[in-house]
Amino acid sequence: MERYTVRRDDLLWEDERGPWAIKVTCNLNAPFDGPTEVRVWFTADPDDPGPEVDAAMATDGIPTTLLRAIPLVEIRGKARACRKHRAEAPEVPHEPVPKRMATERDYALLAAELFRVRSMGGRAPQAALAKRQGIAKATLSERIKRARDLGLWDGKALTSTAVALILTGKASSAELDNNE
Repeated sequence: MERYTVRRDDLLWEDERGPWAIKVTCNLNAPFDGPTEVRVWFTADPDDPGPEVDAAMATDGIPTTLLRAIPLVEIRGKARACRKHRAEAPEVPHEPVPKRMATERDYALLAAELFRVRSMGGRAPQAALAKRQGIAKATLSERIKRARDLGLWDGKALTSTAVALILTGKASSAELDNNE
């Protein structure tokens, strides 16, 4: 269940191992890259005897092996990558990506969201974005290609045209054909 998410100004790493839940928070505005909070808690019902409760009883609480298994170096690296991407990112407001692309601005919003997902440093940002949008990966690939053709995405970041479209709030000078 290990996963990374970015919420506002925090990079979160969450995992469950046996009866333990783990949450590591890195505040992306902190003066350092490492975690600002590590939280471990017992998730099993102590009144419901079972192997998880027995395992926790045998270690007399949080086991040191669990603490050693938290990938702090990897988390620190992801936080560093997020901070770097944020520093390079243009300041654009976060708006939801429309389900259907109808204007250049819609494609600019898609490019902005792709940039945000890529800044989290995951292995398959397009697949993650497609899943979140509820569309097929092929459909997302076509939309990204269209954003690139419109000059809104350069393959790594938003272009100044995309930033201008998002900041002005205007759809575009001309409506696009919606052939999706």
